[in-house]
Amino acid sequence: MSGAFEQPERRKRMSKITVLPALAAALLAALAAHAAAEIPGENYVGSFFFLHVDRATVVYPAGPGEDEEANRASAVARARFLERTQGIPTEVASDGAVTPEQRSGHLLLLGWSNRLLGTEEAPRPFARSSDGLYFLGIHESNPTADLLFFTSSPYNRDKALLFWSRIDPDRDRMMPLPLVGSDWAIFQDFRPLCQGMFVRPHTWPPARSPEAEKDHRPEIAQASRNDARRQISRYDVTFDAARFGEQELDAIGRAREAALEAAVAAIGPLPEGYRIALIVFDDEESKKLRVGIPDIAHSLPGARRLFMTRRAARSPSPHEEVHLVARQVLGVCNLSTLYEGLAIAVDGKFRRSDPEILASAMIEQGLFPKLDDLLDEETARALPDEIRYPAAALLARFLLETADRDALRRAYTLREGTAAALGGALRRPAAEVEPAFRAWLDRRLAARANDVAFDKARQRARDRFLAGDWPGTVEELRKAAALRPEDPESLYDLAGAEMRTGEYAQAESHLRSAIEHSLSGKKAQFGVFATFQLGRLFDVQGRREEALVEYRKVLEMPDIQDIRRLAREAIETPVTKESLE
Repeated sequence: MSGAFEQPERRKRMSKITVLPALAAALLAALAAHAAAEIPGENYVGSFFFLHVDRATVVYPAGPGEDEEANRASAVARARFLERTQGIPTEVASDGAVTPEQRSGHLLLLGWSNRLLGTEEAPRPFARSSDGLYFLGIHESNPTADLLFFTSSPYNRDKALLFWSRIDPDRDRMMPLPLVGSDWAIFQDFRPLCQGMFVRPHTWPPARSPEAEKDHRPEIAQASRNDARRQISRYDVTFDAARFGEQELDAIGRAREAALEAAVAAIGPLPEGYRIALIVFDDEESKKLRVGIPDIAHSLPGARRLFMTRRAARSPSPHEEVHLVARQVLGVCNLSTLYEGLAIAVDGKFRRSDPEILASAMIEQGLFPKLDDLLDEETARALPDEIRYPAAALLARFLLETADRDALRRAYTLREGTAAALGGALRRPAAEVEPAFRAWLDRRLAARANDVAFDKARQRARDRFLAGDWPGTVEELRKAAALRPEDPESLYDLAGAEMRTGEYAQAESHLRSAIEHSLSGKKAQFGVFATFQLGRLFDVQGRREEALVEYRKVLEMPDIQDIRRLAREAIETPVTKESLE
């Protein structure tokens, strides 16, 4: 129950990269102790061993019926991931053009139809059909499941072979390589369904080690035992019938339909009959158990699937719907900068902040990235989120405002993350793209000078607050209030600071203004907070009867952040100046 200077920091949205750098670093440290060990030896940690090979070749399928260009782009992305994050020199080759030297080295094979499997030296250890996947005696009935396995290479027993079946930009952005602490795993999207080790020393085909396996499917089935389904507008919703009632589902339907309309308005219309599969979870923990990702929301645009916790599902944010609409209207996005940037641009917020205001601070500090750094997948991954995503949003906003629909489509579906490639998509010389973007950004920020000054005053006030400097906090918040006198949040925060400095008359005036300006509906919650704070202000001045009037008003207001309980407690026990701290 408070403004920006009193509430605890909200949980940040987690990065959607499954191979986490910290985890990889820890595993590499463990591997360093036995780097010279042979692959079939006793001391290794499953497929994570591949992060420590000296060099590798990524092989993609290029046989009949294959989208060779798309497959090569996926292989190049995996190679850059290994080079940039692990420092592994990596080559890329098609399965029809692998040299003898490459074949005898460490291999990362991509795609179900990779022709380096199915040879005399390496018969395929798996088979797929309409009734699912068969792998060394295991049957997984879902034909969309993916397979990872790691073993000694049949082409050179002293080298490693890592196979990963999936080539899909929608999933590859979130999981460049699904390395696990086991030799093999069958995945559904980002969740291992089952996994285990191979008997050592490795043979070909490898032999499973039954005493070192884990089947996660029973626990997933148990977690989904209460699943029910309901159609709501253009959504086919799957939910836990024991945890979601009709009223809440109706609220979720309204929020998601509003989000979809916002996405369509920004990007373009959907075809008749377009439907979305929405899977709603109770919380992040239950979402991670079922699908492997604890983020409050993620989507698979090509499959038209959307996964959300109840908190995210009830929010009208169009972020995830933008991904789905853009996939349908513009095409397949291969670059995270454009994929996430477009969603943030339409949503208008990054972690509750305006990307343009954040960009002003970046430019002032010389931190705004160059287009080549922002577009390159692995360079962008290395940027702090607070730089990468607001900058990505502004690039997407630049494209939305300056490019025609065909140019926007070409830009959104780029496979090469460079300024030169973006220039080609926009039909502009490469040397002109960066200056044009920066000139557009300068104009945008110049038009918002007042907003920038307001944000800087707010940030200085927060710095003073964190330092325990109440007079300094008051000074900076008064500057903010002068720049935006009808902002109820700043008025509320200013009054709270003035209460600490004993400026009660000013605090009362600002709280009444916050209540008045919140009646418009914008930041309406601060009208509730300000009413409760007004009661506290009267209490610390000994104006008990007036305080009780305000607390009782709160009991008739929306119960935001448990404020009715706080009001009841204040009715029972008067607030003192000491209790403000």
